Amino acid sequence: MPEEVTLALGGYEEVPLEGRVELLGKPVRGARVEGGLAPVETDENGRFRLYAPRAGARLKALPPEGLLALPTEVSWKPGDPPPVLALRPASVLRLRCEGGGRGAHLVGEVGAFVPCGGEAFLFPGTYRLLPEALPGFRAGEEEVALEPLGRKEVLLAFTPIPTVPLSEARPLRVEWPLEVAPGEVAQVRVRLEGGSPGEVSLSLPVLGERREGDDLVLLFQVPWEARERLEVVLRAKGGESRVLLPLNPGKELLSVRLDPPRASLGERVRVRVETLFPAEEVHLVLPTGALPLRREGEGPPWVFVGTFRVEEALFRGAERFTGSLAALSLQVKARQGEVERGKEVRLLLR
Repeated sequence: MPEEVTLALGGYEEVPLEGRVELLGKPVRGARVEGGLAPVETDENGRFRLYAPRAGARLKALPPEGLLALPTEVSWKPGDPPPVLALRPASVLRLRCEGGGRGAHLVGEVGAFVPCGGEAFLFPGTYRLLPEALPGFRAGEEEVALEPLGRKEVLLAFTPIPTVPLSEARPLRVEWPLEVAPGEVAQVRVRLEGGSPGEVSLSLPVLGERREGDDLVLLFQVPWEARERLEVVLRAKGGESRVLLPLNPGKELLSVRLDPPRASLGERVRVRVETLFPAEEVHLVLPTGALPLRREGEGPPWVFVGTFRVEEALFRGAERFTGSLAALSLQVKARQGEVERGKEVRLLLR
């Protein structure tokens, strides 16, 4: 009896199933598809054919070796259209270190620790790198944007922590930041071995202070109008320490995270913004209007959150890359007094 007749009469427990595997709208050759009686591989057009249980199956596609993509799964049952398994694009970050460093913790859509000289296989998006240094060393935080199917190498320079003794002969150490940015809230650490530094003052207004063991940590904001170098003076028990801090006007003072970073029509997206200055208000600019974000907790960093729904109006303003992938450019704006800073972020739409 022909197979198609037997199938129509319900004579087999399994049924033939055809589908395809794609990445960013393009067919994937050599992908492994599981979920049928036996795993199969896709042809040059990304198509596969297998036998699946008549009741339905959970199909899983794994990318071929060397392709920067992540596995995906779909459910299929009789009556459904031929399944399309869209692999999710991935990115690779390689971490290179100079000086005394162990590696860096990544904060983004996923969290991971990458040792110096190591690599991480990640979802595309924006990540913050929080360095982990050897004792006596430090490095500044970095922010990196990983593009789909891209590879990026990041260099972290770990340098010895500078210590500046007070002018009087006392066992007091002052640790200053490596560099600061106009408007940034930075910290200076004061340590007195076996005692207290007593009353400590800065030449800039102190926004806050805290104790960490034998250390006194003072927070201060760099003036927005500062240029090139900033002189700061610390005084304690009759002695003083002066330093000229290098200014980095290109340092990012805002970081933005969208969750999920790729959304569908009707899906809700959570926005999280962190600022390195005490912003009074933060909002997300959408094609449909401005969305005020709500402040959470105390800084630094200062955190603002909110949610919005992906509507048809957002799709109309999106830039389309392929038939199934588009990106919407959004603006985040943060204000302190008369100073406003912004950052652009992209939301992938499917």
